[in-house]
Amino acid sequence: MIAVCTDTRLAEEVLGPSADKATILDSGCAAAYLSLAAPALGLGICFVTSWPKESVQGVLDLPDHIRPDVLVAVGHPIPNPSKAPARFKPAVHRDRFGAKR
Repeated sequence: MIAVCTDTRLAEEVLGPSADKATILDSGCAAAYLSLAAPALGLGICFVTSWPKESVQGVLDLPDHIRPDVLVAVGHPIPNPSKAPARFKPAVHRDRFGAKR
């Protein structure tokens, strides 16, 4: 598991009032690059998106000013995965909602 975190004190010092939004975007970008690099290393990743910040801070023993932004599970994919379950068919609308393609 990789936790992409922000030092909120340092971010506020450097970026000022826009630090919160900027650092969330930066963390997302860092996680996106992880997802691009992982297959080149023979690894698989999965973003973990639902967790209480306080729990992650407690498990990782992070001080209050270090905010966990993104969690990325990392592992070795199985060689021959089973077929993915059937997915829903997306609805595509042209120009406006209701004008189906």
